Amino acid sequence: MESKNFVLEKPGIILKFVEPQYLDDCLNNHFWFSSYGYFHKKENDDINDLNEGYDKYMGPVYVSSNLHGKWNLISSNTSVEFKVNNNYGICSFVLLESDKDFRINEELTELNRSINNYKNLLVFSLKKNTLTNLEKLEKEFEKSHKCHPKLIIIKNPNMFEITLIAQSVNQLWWGKINYHSFTESIDKNIVNINFEDEVPVLFKKDNKFSYQNEFRVVTPLKDKS
Repeated sequence: MESKNFVLEKPGIILKFVEPQYLDDCLNNHFWFSSYGYFHKKENDDINDLNEGYDKYMGPVYVSSNLHGKWNLISSNTSVEFKVNNNYGICSFVLLESDKDFRINEELTELNRSINNYKNLLVFSLKKNTLTNLEKLEKEFEKSHKCHPKLIIIKNPNMFEITLIAQSVNQLWWGKINYHSFTESIDKNIVNINFEDEVPVLFKKDNKFSYQNEFRVVTPLKDKS
């Protein structure tokens, strides 16, 4: 199976909340992968997701597979699930994109232009909603890990991807999470599924987690944990 390459469509940054004792490891590109089943076991935790490793749609759902080569209506108005059967490790990050998460700070822009005489200089600040989401993620991390996290900022996601590509011989897939509703019915949803490839399911999550702005890296694990 080939690696899933992520192409940054817009300027942005990648963030990673880490436990203090693992900060040096992460700064040296050594990251911890948790089994997707780990998120099933985190009872009484705000980030508990029993649907991790599942993808759900409310019909009608049309599915195309490489086995048949045509569209097949498999559901008219019922819930359809796609489940990951093998074990995979997940390493989660936060992706902030320029148009969605940042705004031009007019006051600081004018101040810096007057001081530095840079006419084309723009100063950006995080949007209020993005700050709220990051604060929520920080509190969830503190509650889950019983410690205050350190924050790693990857200012050049494209260079980060080059690092992933260099390691992709070990089977890695990476990209943004595609959030959609697992419970609301839709008029028509076409899902292109290769039934022999379950990895894309790990890049689907319910809309209720969209505040996480997750970018994840996935790799196979030998044993379930």
